[in-house]
Amino acid sequence: MTELSQQHSNKSVLEGMQPLVPLTFPLLGSSLIEASAGTGKTYTIVNLYLRLLLGHECQPLGVEQILVVTFTNAATAELRERIRQRLRQAYLDFFAKHSDDPFIQSLIEQSSNLEQDCQRLALASKQMDEAAVYTIHGFCQKALTEHAFESGALYDQGFILDESEWVQIAVEDYWRKYMVPLAKPVLQLVLKIWAKPEVLLKSIQNFIHRQAQIHKELSVRDCIDLIDQYQTLVIQVKSWWLNKQVSEQLAKANLNGRAKLSRLSFLQQMDDFCRSDLLQMPKELGSWDDLVPEKVVKAAKKGSADLSHLDFRQFELCVQSLENCQNAIKVSFSQQAIEVVRDNLQSQKQRLQMLSPDDLLSGLQGALSAEENTLASAIRHTYPAALIDEFQDTDPVQFEVFSRIYSADEEAQQQSCWIMIGDPKQAIYAFRGADIYTYIEAKKRIPPSRHFTLATNWRSAANLVEAINHLFVCSSKGFLFEDNIPFYPVAAGRDFNSAEHSGLRINGSTVPSLHFEHFCSDTDPVVSEKDAQPILAQSMANQICEWLTLAKTAQAQINGKPVKAGIVVCWYEIATKPVSSRMRCQL
Repeated sequence: MTELSQQHSNKSVLEGMQPLVPLTFPLLGSSLIEASAGTGKTYTIVNLYLRLLLGHECQPLGVEQILVVTFTNAATAELRERIRQRLRQAYLDFFAKHSDDPFIQSLIEQSSNLEQDCQRLALASKQMDEAAVYTIHGFCQKALTEHAFESGALYDQGFILDESEWVQIAVEDYWRKYMVPLAKPVLQLVLKIWAKPEVLLKSIQNFIHRQAQIHKELSVRDCIDLIDQYQTLVIQVKSWWLNKQVSEQLAKANLNGRAKLSRLSFLQQMDDFCRSDLLQMPKELGSWDDLVPEKVVKAAKKGSADLSHLDFRQFELCVQSLENCQNAIKVSFSQQAIEVVRDNLQSQKQRLQMLSPDDLLSGLQGALSAEENTLASAIRHTYPAALIDEFQDTDPVQFEVFSRIYSADEEAQQQSCWIMIGDPKQAIYAFRGADIYTYIEAKKRIPPSRHFTLATNWRSAANLVEAINHLFVCSSKGFLFEDNIPFYPVAAGRDFNSAEHSGLRINGSTVPSLHFEHFCSDTDPVVSEKDAQPILAQSMANQICEWLTLAKTAQAQINGKPVKAGIVVCWYEIATKPVSSRMRCQL
């Protein structure tokens, strides 16, 4: 077991970054805030919102003018409620002309008109139902409907949240029109990759609504040409196998009995395959790779017959040619399918005047890209300030939308406030299009003088914060992107040294906040995931049982109270059912 103590390198928590001070943070132009877990990101957003509302070092704005965007309905509701609570607290403190909250107290002291600020806060609290706090799709829908003239959007359009049924229909239409008529040799290989429309849909669905850059285009016609060449090669190889009676020669060659090439069942199946019109071996037979020269040599033993007169090198050509065909099929037919499905889907929605969430994004992007349009200026006038939460999960389309509105030119930046808040270390939505490279590109576009970081963790115990710092500062490439996403140590902001915040203690001794267990194998250099699962489940179960047993006699305590099962959390990197089941069984 390896333990990490509270000691870490002398690298300053402020080295290489600009700490954010909520009272002096610039509320004009574009800024980027990197906020690690537990550093008060939402608290900071709410405080900046409060400053924008009061006009602290900026023009005062109404709740309907401050755009706040996050990525889920639940997060939107939570953020709206946090703002509402903060406004209520600020109103009461401004009315009393005193606050126990240092931030609000500073605003009170710097206010030039407390009575007017009280009125603003009271009005904002009453108008919170009108506050511009949206999901990204909610914002796009609002922008398109409120600015229908500038965007060119239809006034009377329906909205559909789930278009999966329509996508399925579009894929099936493509399958009937483009797949079914294919020549039999081509269809053979295609069906080995996509056995039915549902399989094809699964492989392309993430790209139907994304503008992916194609590095190498390949037409279906070129793909079919490759398949024709492969078919010619296969016919030649099959003819050679049968004419040379290769199966009979291998059977008499006295090969190693454990080798596949010595089995009569395999040789008989190979003969049957060569007499068929199949271009690819059945799964139960194997693959061309089973017959390459290297495998033939390995199958021989002392006393085996000399087979050098048989040219098995042609099977290497089959392996390579088949691989080329499979790659070509995936590239060319996927490109064709994505394009056709997109067109079919769009035509269907236009006919019914319906929009999906992704249509809202692409529609707003297209409207903002049009020449000589006033949409960006109109949106900027409606929302002079924008705070984009969870910015690490932004995709290229979303980033382009906000860039065109708030940073298209110098005039736009001087007239608005655009704040991007996120933690690139927590980018988790790649499955729905989020792109960490978009975050990196955004970071490069913002001047370093407008990069800010929240440098204090208010959630975790100091020894855990110090241990995490120690772990990651040891590597200059802790997050693979080097200078683009560096790791900066954070300070611990809360005092957990009191008895009520003493952490986990066993028999009076504090348990280190972070430790690792290394599972080793006596035979293999690395333990496989499958083999490690039962070991991991047993180890974790034993540890938890020990704590719960000691807790009965108050020998295992956390924050001065006996450990209870309800406060123990087991987290898996991949929360698979087998691991969870094993864990429950062990407990």
